[in-house]
Amino acid sequence: MPDFSSVDSTGVATLINPQYVASVKHNGGYQNVVFGKKSNSPDYDHYNYKIVDRNNHSRLDFHAPRLNKLVTETAPSALTELAKNLKTPEDLSQFDRLLKKLSVEAALNAEMT
Repeated sequence: MPDFSSVDSTGVATLINPQYVASVKHNGGYQNVVFGKKSNSPDYDHYNYKIVDRNNHSRLDFHAPRLNKLVTETAPSALTELAKNLKTPEDLSQFDRLLKKLSVEAALNAEMT
C-alpha cells in the first residue's frame, strides 16, 4: 500500500524536506498546508504550516515553498536511489525514454480493451 502521509490534506503539495514542500507553480492560490489527522484537539493549529517563500522556478511549472516551521507529523517523501544520483541534465534524459515507453504501453493496452 502506498504511503501518502507526505502529501498535505488538500493534495496540493508533497513534503520533500522537513521545512519544504513541492508542487506546481500554477497552483499558487494556497497559503498553507496541513499535515496530520484533523480533530477537535486544541493542538490542531500545530498541524497548519504557512508558506513563507514560494521559491518559484523561473521557467518551469514547479515551486518548492518553504514553510514557517518544521513539519513533525510525518516524514518527507523518500527519494529513490535513482533520483539521489541525478547530477547533470543528461541524467534527466533517461526519464524521456521511460515516459515514451510507458505511453506506448498505455496505448497498446487501451487498444486491447
